[in-house]
Amino acid sequence: MQTCWFVLHGYGQLAGSFLEAFRPLADASRLFVAPEGLSRFYLEASQARWAPLG
Repeated sequence: MQTCWFVLHGYGQLAGSFLEAFRPLADASRLFVAPEGLSRFYLEASQARWAPLG
């Protein structure tokens, strides 16, 4: 690993699905870290306001 990227998702997005956008950049030289936001700030899943990435 040569570089470590810290990437931050938007309101209501899940870190796991957000990381999918970085898959084309993934290789052995890069580590991507996407900390999950605090869930206590989110509404129930049926009321969540989010937009899919991409």
